[in-house]
Amino acid sequence: MRPTVKLWEICDILDKKRKPITQKDRTKWIYPYYWASWVLDYVADYIFDEDLVLIWEDWAKWWALDNSAFKVSWKVWVNNHAHVIRPHKEKIIDDFLVYFLVSSDLSDYITWTTVPKLNQERLKLIQIPLPPLETQKAIVAKLDQIFAELDQTKSEIQKNLDNTDELWKSALNQAFQGDWEMKKLGEICEVIAWQSPESDYYNENGEWLPFFQWKTEFTEKYIWEPKKWTTKTTKESLKNDILMSVRAPVWPVNINWFEKICIWRWLCAIRPWDNVKLDYVFDYLLSIQDKISWNRGSVFDSINRNQIESIEIPVPPLSEQEKIVEHLDQVSKKVKALKSQYQSQLDNLEELKKSVLDKAFRWE
Repeated sequence: MRPTVKLWEICDILDKKRKPITQKDRTKWIYPYYWASWVLDYVADYIFDEDLVLIWEDWAKWWALDNSAFKVSWKVWVNNHAHVIRPHKEKIIDDFLVYFLVSSDLSDYITWTTVPKLNQERLKLIQIPLPPLETQKAIVAKLDQIFAELDQTKSEIQKNLDNTDELWKSALNQAFQGDWEMKKLGEICEVIAWQSPESDYYNENGEWLPFFQWKTEFTEKYIWEPKKWTTKTTKESLKNDILMSVRAPVWPVNINWFEKICIWRWLCAIRPWDNVKLDYVFDYLLSIQDKISWNRGSVFDSINRNQIESIEIPVPPLSEQEKIVEHLDQVSKKVKALKSQYQSQLDNLEELKKSVLDKAFRWE
């Protein structure tokens, strides 16, 4: 068993020097102003000017690899949401301490009152391994090397993942480039106005109508199971209606697969008529989501019924619509498969990081 010490035995805790600055009192300049683990702003003065370790105090996660500790090495201002730690350099290396804290599950030290919190008394009691400085340096050097390689690999995979989005956008844009008649959406679809049921949202009796409020209930091409149900409705949306978010944020679209649902006023339904395919309209709306104009508000953005009905859409023959939808469905499947593959690789890298850190602090 390697020797351990309590954090307070090998570090100075400089929390008394911390000082929050309200937004109205911040003078913009160049010095980072830290709130927990991120830079909240840049200010005109600083409190600390040395190598230090910051550890989240509240509003955080403290499980392994949650990055609850990190090093700062320049002039900074820190408010009261991060503990400020000065390691005793003759006993422990800054980077060794950070690697250990990041690798550790610190949840046993957290108090749960109004918000989860790593208070100073608990902070002091964190058990830290203390091998000789030369061993610490060797561990840090090896971890730096491995993590640099893993980060490079992660960056390359993330680029590939981002490229799948570009591939899908490109396919969408190219699919609607034919020389076809243009019509307004209101000429080929019914746009069903949004509504607000008055009460009784919460009963999950299956005889009630599924009640959708938010675009967050959408997933890919079809909507999630709703979290609420209602008997109160004026106009129902039906199976195979397109749903669109009309406020905060505008535009996410999806397809309803329930026989009958109720939608809140922040959603509207678009019901294609017989001369146009549902999936064709859906794919076209996806293709123009970055190009459409709506009302920019001080509180929230919105789009109204007239604006939706005025959207222009190319209308090729039904046979051509079917070919476009089939092609885009094939591209979508390939893109999803690639995304799944790249995301799995990223997940594996995170697991590998955990394994490397675990072995490092088991002296392997």
